[in-house]
Amino acid sequence: MTLPQKPSNFSPTLMQWHWFLEHCIEVGEVGILLPTVMKMHRSGRRPTNETFKILLAVLFQTAPHIKNFYEIIDAMQRARVPYDGVMANILYEGFAKHQLFEHAEEITSTYKERIGSIVRSQSRQTWEWDDKIIRQVGRKGVRPAVSLCLKLMDEGYTPSRHTLTVILKDSQNLEQLRYVEKNLGVEADLLHWSMLIGNAVRAGRVYTALSIYDEVKVTGLRIDTPLVHPIISALCHSTLKQPDDAAIDRALDIYKDLVHATSDIDPTQPSTNDSLFHSRGPDANVYNVLLKTLGSSSNVQKYYPIALSLLEDMQAREVTLDNPMAIAAVLTLLMRCSSSFTEAFDVYKRMCRRHIGPKLDAKAYAAVLNEFCKLSFGNESDLPSVWHYFEIVKDMRAAGNEISVEVYTILLRQLAVLASGMSDQSKDNLLAAIRRVHNHLTLDPSVSPDTALWNQLMDTYQRAGCFAEAYRVWESVYVSGSFDHVSVNIILDACGFAGAWQTAMQICMNLSKLGFTFSQKNWNAWLECMCRLGKLNEAVKAACLEMGKDQKDVAPDIESVRILVSFASR
Repeated sequence: MTLPQKPSNFSPTLMQWHWFLEHCIEVGEVGILLPTVMKMHRSGRRPTNETFKILLAVLFQTAPHIKNFYEIIDAMQRARVPYDGVMANILYEGFAKHQLFEHAEEITSTYKERIGSIVRSQSRQTWEWDDKIIRQVGRKGVRPAVSLCLKLMDEGYTPSRHTLTVILKDSQNLEQLRYVEKNLGVEADLLHWSMLIGNAVRAGRVYTALSIYDEVKVTGLRIDTPLVHPIISALCHSTLKQPDDAAIDRALDIYKDLVHATSDIDPTQPSTNDSLFHSRGPDANVYNVLLKTLGSSSNVQKYYPIALSLLEDMQAREVTLDNPMAIAAVLTLLMRCSSSFTEAFDVYKRMCRRHIGPKLDAKAYAAVLNEFCKLSFGNESDLPSVWHYFEIVKDMRAAGNEISVEVYTILLRQLAVLASGMSDQSKDNLLAAIRRVHNHLTLDPSVSPDTALWNQLMDTYQRAGCFAEAYRVWESVYVSGSFDHVSVNIILDACGFAGAWQTAMQICMNLSKLGFTFSQKNWNAWLECMCRLGKLNEAVKAACLEMGKDQKDVAPDIESVRILVSFASR
């Protein structure tokens, strides 16, 4: 009988190592790539330039972080990998593709300095020629750089697509691209068109970027994500106002172009080694921008079905959002299309179960809560559902997020806003809602209310016409010493509207005994309180004789006069 034997020592070939690395990429285990490469020597195989090109391909699929590339150069140095001109071009063009030209020059220069000691004389000559061209572009511009290239060609230089990358790195001019192509006999590829578009967008010339994009489509080149992402972002982001429907629609049209251009690529299939350097269709960055924009649009009915179709497309492509705020934007859009708070809450729960990205963080939860409590369904009595609101807060806590005072401030602020325009018949429900929030706050051991939160609670009570509760909050902050000038304004306003002259007088006397000094706004609040309570003469005397006494920065101002005149004319 033959007993099973232990397998003999097995040493993977370089090709097998590369297959393993590519398999790691396919299954999403990108984090183990560099550590694996650093251990290859233990099997008797050293990594080569081809090995490191596999790593670079993965890193350049999304916006690259320069720190990762310094780690790769460290690994190259330890593995004694020789300088490779193609590798230098990959490094430069990988960053350039994402419009990161300063990083491109920095990392390429570092690569040449640290790896360039082992370089063939032919490669060194090409390196020196490229440096001359780079300096010429920086000093004199595109046309003189082309003239220099033509002279260097007499010495043996051969222009390449990398030459176009170097010359056009700051260009946003279509005519310059055509000029370089014609004179050097090298056809621009998608990288060069992307550079022009990115430069135009950064210069604020969105219409120029759009015209360049239209020209790209005429060339027949297959558009990719790095090319369209800057335009979509520019159309969707405005420093002055929300983008209008026309801008959003154009961004969506460009997105459709991208989907169509990559429709023959199965996004669920593994990437080939060659395709690793190219976009496989819309990525998380594109969906982030579009969904956040649709979520903030006022035209809910128009963009609601489009947002749903984007979500379906994402799931079909197995793309997940990497930004919790983008998920919050989708949630808010869907909630705004609901017909009740119960339906909005159900939408929220369903979306959370879809796993379209990371869990909501504290900021994203705050955005969802803010939108939820502002929902309106056409009735004056549509108060935010306190129960549903705190169910979302419960999920927020379960997800590991800290429950801050902002969670309570958001809801109380909205209840205060609603109180201003609410009829007396509806205020009973409003008061009940405020009390429920107050109870939650009192029983929540994880929250330590600050002065701003107590002020908001006091103001919400007084706007709802509930002076007794507002005064109890004031007494609490007064006794604990956690009041400020805003607290004083709120309680004086409350006294004025409630007709509580004696209470207002007592508050002012107590503050005086404490040595509390009224600010400009406190004095104006006190003047208005007196006027509202029929004490116009006392208010005039206070303004003329007491206001600002022994205070350099306080004196009757335009607001003081406005208050007195407005009540005197009644």
